[in-house]
Amino acid sequence: MRKRRGFALVLALLISSLLLVLGMGFMQKQSYRYRLARLSADAIAAKSLAMAGIENYRVKMQHDLLYPPPDDRYHDEYSYREPVYDFGSPQGEVGSYEVTVDRRWMDPPYQVIVITSLGIPKDTNARYSIRAELDVNPAHDVAGGTFFQIVRQEENSAY
Repeated sequence: MRKRRGFALVLALLISSLLLVLGMGFMQKQSYRYRLARLSADAIAAKSLAMAGIENYRVKMQHDLLYPPPDDRYHDEYSYREPVYDFGSPQGEVGSYEVTVDRRWMDPPYQVIVITSLGIPKDTNARYSIRAELDVNPAHDVAGGTFFQIVRQEENSAY
């Protein structure tokens, strides 16, 4: 009778250990899923911020092709960074975008402006970069001077 009691105790300990290992594996898998979901949300936010930077420059360029207006320090390449705020939420700034404009190929025969926009969400390491080449040839303008066609676009993400 005593041997059977000892056997039941050992069996109960083995089953408890097995359940503990299975439970820990399940918890680790759930933790991985939550982290993956967070990375996906950060990547989407970074891409949206990068697209906002491209659109921001495109709108500014519609009003002035040489934005910012050239002065005695005229450069072919310049960059600017702007924060983005969420108006419907009390958390304020959601991130920023950094736009770099390269006008080295703006003159004939190329007539292309290269824009690189980097989306940077707040409180994360996610980054998303979009590089677009805009055709600024007046002969190719389809909307009477208010639209610049994207002739090539590359996208890249980093975490």
